[in-house]
Amino acid sequence: DIMAVQGLSVWTKKDHYGGGGVLGDVESGFFELVPRPKVKQIWDTLLLQEQLTDDTLSDNVSKSRLAWNVASKDANGMGGTTKNDEIHVFGTDIDVTTLADQAAIRWVKVNLLRE
Repeated sequence: DIMAVQGLSVWTKKDHYGGGGVLGDVESGFFELVPRPKVKQIWDTLLLQEQLTDDTLSDNVSKSRLAWNVASKDANGMGGTTKNDEIHVFGTDIDVTTLADQAAIRWVKVNLLRE
């Protein structure tokens, strides 16, 4: 199996404070390491995605969200946010997670699907 990802990530160089690169971002709390026992389950979930098209976008996003939730579960199988934890966009009933998902989908449509 092969997974191709289009995109670009830029990491800072090591500075006189230490850190730098991806490790520096992990140490700074921008990223978290996925516990080794979950890696296979996450990759198995991501590899269920199909080549990106207008028709597969919604299903691929759902599979990505599922993989994200697997990565965020604690040892008791709990993770993610609950309805009580949701933060809403000011003056609306739209939660921030939904808005972020909609923005990410729009970004994919514009930058990867060229809509």
